[in-house]
Amino acid sequence: MSSGSAEEALDALLATLQRGDLSSLELRMLLWLADRVGTQSELADALDVSRGAIGRAARRLSMRGLIGRRFDRGRRSRFVLSITSTGLLAVAPLVERIMDAHPARRSDVWQRAARRSGLGANR
Repeated sequence: MSSGSAEEALDALLATLQRGDLSSLELRMLLWLADRVGTQSELADALDVSRGAIGRAARRLSMRGLIGRRFDRGRRSRFVLSITSTGLLAVAPLVERIMDAHPARRSDVWQRAARRSGLGANR
């Protein structure tokens, strides 16, 4: 991604936040999920917010197709969350900027995210 298009994409993401399309919690959740799959409890602990707030935000993100929610095997009372390809595309410019600061992790993060989302590992 060229720096011009990366800057434009980042501006678009920030404009989305400003319009209220994504809350700061929803953005933090997407960024956390871009690197891993986890339960709502793990996400709540990692982001230091209540499980209720995570559950409400997860429902909103799921309804918009940005994350997937599935029941944890053997524990139907617990959801496992993962980012979708649409969610990954929504935060890709920001993830690119973050990974620019940590180039050694770049391919690892994108390869794991690509495997989960079905995008392929062409980054």
